[in-house]
Amino acid sequence: MSRRRCTACCALVCLILCLFCGFADAQGGTLSATELKKLSLEELMNIDVTSVSKTTESLGGAAAAVAIVTNEDIRRSGATSVPDALRLLPGIHVARQTNDLWGVNSRGFSSTNSEKLLVLSDTRSIYTPLFSGVFWDVQDFFLQDIDRIEVIRGPGAALWGSNAVNGVINITTKSAKDTQGVYVEGGSGSNERAIAGVRYGGKTANGLYYRFFGKYFDRDASFNSKTVTSDDSRLGHLGFRVDREANDRDAITVQGDFYRANIGRLTPSVTVTGRPGPSGNLEVGAGGGNVLGRWRHSINKASDLQFRVYYDRTHRNDPSFVDNLDTIDLDLQHRFAPAPRQEIIWGLNYRFTDNRNQGKGLFAVEPSTSRENLVSGFVQDQIAILDKLRVTLGSKLEHNDFSGFEL
Repeated sequence: MSRRRCTACCALVCLILCLFCGFADAQGGTLSATELKKLSLEELMNIDVTSVSKTTESLGGAAAAVAIVTNEDIRRSGATSVPDALRLLPGIHVARQTNDLWGVNSRGFSSTNSEKLLVLSDTRSIYTPLFSGVFWDVQDFFLQDIDRIEVIRGPGAALWGSNAVNGVINITTKSAKDTQGVYVEGGSGSNERAIAGVRYGGKTANGLYYRFFGKYFDRDASFNSKTVTSDDSRLGHLGFRVDREANDRDAITVQGDFYRANIGRLTPSVTVTGRPGPSGNLEVGAGGGNVLGRWRHSINKASDLQFRVYYDRTHRNDPSFVDNLDTIDLDLQHRFAPAPRQEIIWGLNYRFTDNRNQGKGLFAVEPSTSRENLVSGFVQDQIAILDKLRVTLGSKLEHNDFSGFEL
């Protein structure tokens, strides 16, 4: 009876929020379908992307198989997670094995351990070296604050590094300037038992924009009569972002996220034929956080400098292992135009990872502790032969502690 009352209360809250948000949207003035129909094909293709050449360019002029999911696409789709939103993109295979396990990849190869696909959140890599992939079950985003998701299908390693063999997914969130005021969302259903989120954005007297948000979901288990454990999950997420344009030339961004999660599993994450694995209630305890800072300096219209640094920590207590990963990443990028029809972009990157892994009897990683350094540099020269014909030459040199230099 108490669970029914809880579900009824959540449904009532959801109804009130929907009425409130509907009124707010009616007052807001977003583009209507009639207004969108008046746009030409050229205007629709004039969407800015940054993932292809690490600089802003139009979607129609990008020399790559790139696709975009906008915030409006996500809102109208009803997606409740980023993997769900990626289903909207051509050439991206998204499979959901259980309530918590997702397989996301491009070029036709996908499993829950999909690798060689670089996933970025505001240019911060969410790749884990544990299995060369992404733990999608803890990649929780406040979807209303996502500006767009850019996806490049195919190799992007020349600019983005060796992890981008099958493609790049770049999730870009909105500036704090574009998320002012109060936003509240909520929902409840037979599977998504509770979804709740609140965000507040404001501005100080000296032109500093900020936002804070909190988000929580409680997902029920999927029906499976063959297992004694369940795949229900709960995740809480807090985050902030601060943006300040100090003057016409300089802009500073500081942002961070912190989360904790309990994730159920129907089967062990690791199995070895002939050896008994963990049994009973298979639940993963996960948590972590990150802080990112970015400084942009505009030298002139054709030249700018950007520096970014972030720290990321993840903890994962799985029935089969315990894994802790700390990452420090520094990135410098410079764009300039030595000639009227030529643009050169070059950059340097340094990444330090401290990984501690402890097995629980079934398997172990040797060595259990590793500290790795990754140093890389790239240069790209883009020459416009005609207005709509460009030649791009580029390369990336990388050094890692496993295989040395890679070109």
